[in-house]
Amino acid sequence: MDGSEAQLNSQSNFDTGTDELLAALQEEVAALKQGGGSNRHALRDGRLVAAVAGRFLYTFLADSELDLPNDSPVQLVVGPGAAYEATVVSVQGFDVTLAVPRNLGDRMGNHPAN
Repeated sequence: MDGSEAQLNSQSNFDTGTDELLAALQEEVAALKQGGGSNRHALRDGRLVAAVAGRFLYTFLADSELDLPNDSPVQLVVGPGAAYEATVVSVQGFDVTLAVPRNLGDRMGNHPAN
C-alpha cells in the first residue's frame, strides 16, 4: 500500500467516524426534544434582581447544587399552567440566576415573610 492509499483509508475512516458521531448527536437531540429534557429542579425564594435589555433577571435558591451551563434554555414553571421560557444566566453553588422575557413580580416561589 502506498502513501496515497493510506491517506484515502484515513479519510474514509474519519468520514465514517464523523457520520456516526453526527447520527448519535441527532438521536440525542431528538430524544431531548421528545422528552422535553425532563429533568426538574425545585427552586425557591425567587427574587427579581434586575431588568436588562428586555429580560428580567431572577435569582433562586435550589434545593441541591445544579450543573446547568450558562445560556442553557430552560422552562420556568411557577404554578399550574404558568410556564415561561427562560435562560440560565449563572449557577453558583445553590444560587441560580435566570433571565425571563417578562416581569413575573418582585418575588415568587416559597420565600419567608419579612
